[in-house]
Amino acid sequence: MELLYGVVNKRGQLVMASDDEDEALAIAKRQARGKQVIQMTSDTEDDPPRPNPNPSGMARKAFVKTGLPVVDIRDVLAMSVEEAYWGEVNGRSIQSFMPKHTQRSDYYPGRPDRSASYFAGGMLTANAKLSKDTQKEVYRTYGIRLRKVIETWGLNLSPAQRAWEYVNSPVRVRGALPTVCAGASKECIAGCLVGTGSNRQGGLDWEGRKFGKGLRIDELYQFGIKVKYTQALYHNPVGFLRLVVDAIERKVRARSRQGIAVYIRLNVLSDVPWEELCPGLFQHFRRVQFYDYTKVAGRITPPNYNLTFSFSGSNIPLCVSELESGTNVAVVFLNPKGMRKQPVPLRRFWDRPVLSGDKYDARPIDHRVLHRVDPDADTAVISLYYKLPGSVTGSIRASELGSFVVDVYRDPETGLFLAAETPNQTPGTDGRFWSVRE
Repeated sequence: MELLYGVVNKRGQLVMASDDEDEALAIAKRQARGKQVIQMTSDTEDDPPRPNPNPSGMARKAFVKTGLPVVDIRDVLAMSVEEAYWGEVNGRSIQSFMPKHTQRSDYYPGRPDRSASYFAGGMLTANAKLSKDTQKEVYRTYGIRLRKVIETWGLNLSPAQRAWEYVNSPVRVRGALPTVCAGASKECIAGCLVGTGSNRQGGLDWEGRKFGKGLRIDELYQFGIKVKYTQALYHNPVGFLRLVVDAIERKVRARSRQGIAVYIRLNVLSDVPWEELCPGLFQHFRRVQFYDYTKVAGRITPPNYNLTFSFSGSNIPLCVSELESGTNVAVVFLNPKGMRKQPVPLRRFWDRPVLSGDKYDARPIDHRVLHRVDPDADTAVISLYYKLPGSVTGSIRASELGSFVVDVYRDPETGLFLAAETPNQTPGTDGRFWSVRE
């Protein structure tokens, strides 16, 4: 019989198990305030106890709505990268989903447009938010010195059900189309970042043609590649994950030589419960830090997978529950006119300290920042200013954007920044949720 040490959260749920007491203590102290370490036993060395089932079942329900199968990491690692990319499933390979023409064709005539390794090397990308200099911003804003430079690389899937707007889905869940954003509200889907920034910039398709009559939106490169990634994941989950594994390994190997810490976001625009889809992925990369935002409450993740819950406009009880159980909650705010692209100026919201989610994106270090801002606080609200779509001009208020965007204004008498319609009101049974006293 093997002696194991388990790290337990405030809900009493097991989130990790280790045969090393020092490791368990370090993880409990470093990664989660208020966690405790208990002793456990396992009948076999190769079969440690799995976390208790999610009491609410929301993570499992969210995974079911994706329509994806559970993937064994051993099946993933048994496949070569070339087999994953070129191998056919039901008469079609992952390569067939990708652009037929790229810049590589111009430089290397006669060679395949995308080799398997070339494709995997480009699967993880960094947008303007992910590529922020975390080390510099955290020191400049909060005076905290990080020992290593942090780089975040993310996987961009097409959100919600967008991948099936142009083709038939290979599966249906109880008659409905599968979704990779099970917890998203209608307003969240309508205001998704997939429609902002460089996603539609340029209006060019994969072959450099101008977007116009006869050229559908799914043929645009920036938007279309997300659609194709999603369709490829559903077509061949094992092969797609093999390419993701190779992409992560490449990033970690290259950056470790430079002393850079690599953080991975698997859900830049989606909300797939990856711990349900491929539980062994995080054990395989146990020295790599993963993190995501999610609207699926109660998820139990491995110690190297950090989650920040997101306010959707209609999930206030879940936000309160997540805050009380030790999980930070992200809220989208619309700044006053003239401050649209600046960090949200609030200091407190929902009676919690506010940390700027726009200064840096590496959410796993929030606990260090929170300790500096408010040593007595267990959790924080992560503020994100609303990124206006390029087509939106002139004055706009949160009421026009949906309930998931909270309006910020400045009190002309006190000069304090307040949020929404009823300042200084804490969450209550009446459904009001504005609480913003500085």
